[in-house]
Parts: sequence; structure tokens; C-alpha cells
Amino acid sequence: MYRIRNLILTLLILCTAAPLIAADINIIPKPQMLKERPGSFTLTPDTQLVVPGPGKPAAQYLAAAIEPAAGCDLTITDKQTPGKPAIIFTTCAEVTTHGPEGYHLLVTEDKITITADAPAGFFYAVQTLRQLLPPQIESDTKITGTDWTIPAVLIHDQPRFGWRGFMLDESRHFFGKEQVKKLLDRMAFHKLNRFHWHLTDEQGWRIEIKKYPKLTTIGGIGNATNPDAPARFYTQEDIREIVAYAAKRHIMIIPEIDMPGHAKAAVTAYPEHAGGPSTFNPASEATYAFLEDIITEVADLFPAPYLHLGADEVRYWIKHWNDNEDVKKLMADKNFKNVHQVELYFIERMIGVINSKGKTAIGWDEIVDANITPQEAVVMWWRHNKSNQLKKAIEQNFKVVMCPRNPTYWDYAQAKGHPNTGWGIVNNHTNMIPFPDFPEKWTDEQKDLVLGIQANLWTEHVESVKRYEFQIFPRMASLAESAWTDPEQKSVENFESRLKPFLDRYEQWDIYYYNPFKPDSTPCPPWPKKK
Repeated sequence: MYRIRNLILTLLILCTAAPLIAADINIIPKPQMLKERPGSFTLTPDTQLVVPGPGKPAAQYLAAAIEPAAGCDLTITDKQTPGKPAIIFTTCAEVTTHGPEGYHLLVTEDKITITADAPAGFFYAVQTLRQLLPPQIESDTKITGTDWTIPAVLIHDQPRFGWRGFMLDESRHFFGKEQVKKLLDRMAFHKLNRFHWHLTDEQGWRIEIKKYPKLTTIGGIGNATNPDAPARFYTQEDIREIVAYAAKRHIMIIPEIDMPGHAKAAVTAYPEHAGGPSTFNPASEATYAFLEDIITEVADLFPAPYLHLGADEVRYWIKHWNDNEDVKKLMADKNFKNVHQVELYFIERMIGVINSKGKTAIGWDEIVDANITPQEAVVMWWRHNKSNQLKKAIEQNFKVVMCPRNPTYWDYAQAKGHPNTGWGIVNNHTNMIPFPDFPEKWTDEQKDLVLGIQANLWTEHVESVKRYEFQIFPRMASLAESAWTDPEQKSVENFESRLKPFLDRYEQWDIYYYNPFKPDSTPCPPWPKKK
């Protein structure tokens, strides 16, 4: 795939004039090829959206997105009226080089033509078109006195990676359905397509399981700053609603049910399945049945082909297993020499359960040490100081999502002086844009094992919406660029030149973002205080 994409881009270059990125066009992520042309197209109430094929959902999305600010309800039709300006959504039977998420966008003075091979390609072309309009198009109220002018351009575009993800931890602090929907809207705008939803951990269990209601009535109580906060969680109806909302934006939701560690909320609700204060019992058949019941319900709620089982940091609580009689018996029966082997046994069994539900398991990079195959699981490499885990995963032909703490952990500070710089890491666009940089000795086949990248927001210290927004933006823009744009097209300097005016769109969204160009204007919100 890596070599095929490069060949496709070469062919596109040969078929068009030499591309340039215009200095006054500020698209993020940066398109693979863009040429500025003379003239412009002006959007008016007479503009038609002409959709004879599979681009209709994207056309409907565009019409709904621009209606509040532009104040016009654009007509969607399958045939253009002669003499009327039009945005035409079309497929090209002769040339199918865009891939499922790629597109071709041509803006002239009298029409805009979007060509794509699949619905996702049309959708991402619409996001680019939104960014070619003035920033005020993002307003949720009608704007007067603005010409909705789009510069004439020719764009060929497709993503570098198929996995362009973001993880939100809602165990530590719960943000709720409307905030998640807004997040999905903003992910879509940045052409991100994977939402990893961390729904269970020490501080709270946030997903309804019909067979085990105490997981939410008891396990849903509290958060990282207030252990007595009322129970908050998503009902299964909420989950289905959010999954459908995401699908319309071409975002796949991958749930994470963390195990065998990070399980305090669950074992508080059902202590009979505890292997210690924060782990499930790895030697209890009743516990495996309990977990399989949970996986069955979760798998039914999420149509994604993946289900994340966590499997990280068990070392923090594993000492309790040494005193557990069930574990002692298991170790004797299996001839295990230490509890780490018990941990791997648990991982292997639960990955088998996930596979039995028709899902590929995903786990943090600890799972590389288990006796599993690349067909059973995907590895998320998160420990930047454990590059050997990435090396082992690649050498064993596992597919990998790269999300190392440096630069993709967004609970870390964005600038020196912000809270949470104790790790000695500052994560912002300056270290995200060069990421990922594959080792020179990797073959093309090894590079193809990397599904993509994602950023992770752990919320121990993210209680308010203001702080949540501050931690995400504008880092989401740099994540989008690194996930979408080919390495030879990227540079920190070029990204900054586009980010500065791009922030005007965040202003229209009325979010509290960090401004790296005027940091004093956006001070970091304080850390939450524990109660």
C-alpha cells in the first residue's frame, strides 16, 4: 500500500500542472497536491448541489453545515439547471485512483466539481470546501455582509494513513452525549476517522451493561476529583445514538473495556470478581464468564470490527495476585513461574473471547508479550521509552497504531509553565508535525503494518469543558496534518503559517483553545481540586 500510494500520487502529478500550495489558502490537513487557479466561485442562494450518485450524504452534510451562517438552504438535485451555479458531486469510471477516502476538487468561476470513488471521499472534499470558505461560515448564526467566495483551485488529495484517531477518557471525568457529539463534529472537520472511547477505569464505569446493572449504579459513582459524585454513564440507547452520529461523519468508534487492571470501579460493584483492589480475578472461571457477558453486550453495541481490552499497567496491582488462593492454584496447575505469566494467560484468554464475537482485539503494547498472533489483535504502541515493544510488534507482523506519550498524550502540557510538565515533556505542534518518523531500516512492508496514529486525552486533571477544549485545540490540527499529509509535504514552519489564520475558525466555534502565537491571551485553566 505504501508504494502504491506513492505511485498514484506520481501519476496524478504527471496528469496535472505542477502543484503549489497557495500562501493565502489555509487548509488543515494540508492536501497532497494543490494548484491555485485564476478567479473564484461565489456561493449564492441559487447554487445547486448536483448529486447524481453516491455523494448525496456529503451534499446534505454540506448544505446543513453552511445554512446557519449563509442563511440559504441549498437545493439538492440530480440534474443541473442550465445557467445556475453548481457544486457537482461525481464519480469517474475511467480514473479510480483516489482510494476510499480520497477526492479530486476543481473550483472554477461557474462551478465546483468534486470527484471521489466512495462516500468518505466526498465527505472529506466537503471539509476542504468548508475551509476554502471564509471562517465566518462556521458561525451558528446568520452572517450578513460577507461574500461566500471560494478561490479557484485544483486539488488532488488522499490520506497518508487509514487510522487517524483520537481517544477520550471518560472514566476519570464524564463529559456527556452533547460534548461527545461536538467532539465528533470537530474530528470530522479535521478529517479524523477513529474515535477510541475509554469507557472504564479506576474512577468510573461509564457504559450500561444490562446483565450487570451495578456496574453503572455503583461503578458509575465518582470521578477523579470527587469520589462521591453522582453516577454518570451512557445508556445503551445513548451509545447507539452516538455510534450512528459518528457513522454519518465517517468515524468509527472503538470501545475500550479495560482489563485485567484499571478495574476498581467494576470490582467495587462486583467484588466477587476481584483479584485485588484494582484487578479482575485471572484465575476464576466465574470472572471469565462475567467478562464474556460484558464483551457480548459491548460487541453488539459497536459495529466496528475492533474491541479494545486495555491490558496495560497491570504491574501496579499484580502483587496482590501472589496472595490470591485462586491464582496460586492456577499457577500450580499451569506450571507458571510468576504472576506475569498469569497476566499473559488472562490476555490470551480474553483476546480469544473478543475474537469469538467477530472482533479483532486491540490492546496497549503490553500484549506483544502474550502468545497471540497478528490475526487476533492490533497493538497500540504507547510507551515512547519502550521502543522495543514497537520493534517486537513490527518484527512479529502485528498491525500497529502509533500513539506514544511523546508526542500524542494530550494530558501533557502544551507549553513550558503549564501544569503537568513533571514528565519533562511538552507536546504541541512542534513535535507532532514531524511524527511519525519511521526507522530508515524499515522495509515498505513493515511501514504498511502501521495502520496510523492517534492522540490520547487522559482526564485525571481535565474536569471542566474549558480545560478539555484547551487540551485538545489546536493540537487536533497538528494531529490531523501528521495523520493525513505525506512526510515530504510537512514542515513546522508551513503548518504554523496556516494554523495562525485557521484559529479564526475555532473562534467561530466559541471554544477555549490554546493560542501558541499569543499564549498570554489564552492562559491555561487551573487544575481541578480534589474533594
